[in-house]
Amino acid sequence: MHIGDKIFYRRKQLGLTQASLSKGICSITYLSKLENNKMNATNDILKLLCKRLKIELEDLLTNDFENHMRTLRELYHSVKEREIEFIEDENFESLKKTNDPYIITAVEVILFELAIIKKDFAQASKQKKELKELERFLFEETRIWYYKSLGLYEYHFGDIFESNKLFLKARELTNRSNNDAHIEYLLGLSFTRLHQVSKSIYHTEIALKMYNDDINIKRIIDCKLLLGINYNKLGQHQMAEEYYLNIANTLSKIGDRRMLGKIYHNLGYLYSQIENHQKAIMFLTKALDLKLAVEEKLSTLYLLAYEYKNQGQVSKALDLCKEGMKLAENENLNYYYKLYILLTGLKSNGFFDKTFVNKMEKVIIPYLAADIVSSILHYSIRAGNDQWNFQR
Repeated sequence: MHIGDKIFYRRKQLGLTQASLSKGICSITYLSKLENNKMNATNDILKLLCKRLKIELEDLLTNDFENHMRTLRELYHSVKEREIEFIEDENFESLKKTNDPYIITAVEVILFELAIIKKDFAQASKQKKELKELERFLFEETRIWYYKSLGLYEYHFGDIFESNKLFLKARELTNRSNNDAHIEYLLGLSFTRLHQVSKSIYHTEIALKMYNDDINIKRIIDCKLLLGINYNKLGQHQMAEEYYLNIANTLSKIGDRRMLGKIYHNLGYLYSQIENHQKAIMFLTKALDLKLAVEEKLSTLYLLAYEYKNQGQVSKALDLCKEGMKLAENENLNYYYKLYILLTGLKSNGFFDKTFVNKMEKVIIPYLAADIVSSILHYSIRAGNDQWNFQR
């Protein structure tokens, strides 16, 4: 840890210019070289600078970097593994009191990822902006954390293409002989969303091998779920089914209801694709019973309504559409519109009146304009009798 970095950080923290800090103590050039770690200062000058910076000389000279980093690595591991219930604010507050900008920056990176995990967009955006000013104090390890967190931010709140680039950047910084399993998994996730299934499988299988070596059951399940999703996308339904059933068996033993709900949902979707509608309804119903979060319920409600439509059970499909729209109205406009289109199609038998067409053109399509073909057309085809029929 360089003394110059501490002086630079503290000066910026107090809003002092180099001129105001150095006045009567040393030249601006001297201070600049000191802050850029190009020279060492005498103790007398350091004492005068510390007095103006309102810190003790001992704080400037103390180097607890390795001890602090051990604590930070433990905190970062908890955040990475989503074990955030074990993290307390005081863990960060004590670390923030150090005068070491490298440690403080590492703390900010962890808090940034924590805000992303909690889906706190406002706080995450604030942390992102603050970190931009602290990039100078990133070193190899925390720079990897930083790019991964930026990738997660884009994945949840921004651009999936940018997210993928940032995950790849984080991967480049890791030691190739000691890849980070979490980064490999995140690359698998992002490549799936980019519909680059082969690349997703490649990275997910690397992550799975590493998690198997560590006997990390939670992450093994995550990887197998992602592989099942990918094989389903490739039309290899039997392979996907094997992954899902294997996970379901494990989850039944450990009692993870939330994840089991996700597996049942994906099994329902798989059976829907191969037109085994009875099995699709059975697993989607099981999934709905297990899911608690509104966001997770919506996708299952939509698929289940669609399956009942295929079985000719229109009244059940309508009830599910209404239930889903009520939940989605203030939570997820994307699913609200999907369910609205399906509901309208069921009521009108696929013939849409002028009011519906106007709403599609003026409200729904603009809202989903980023992905009209895959979102609007796909949902609309499912809403009617596999074709658009407008009554003008």
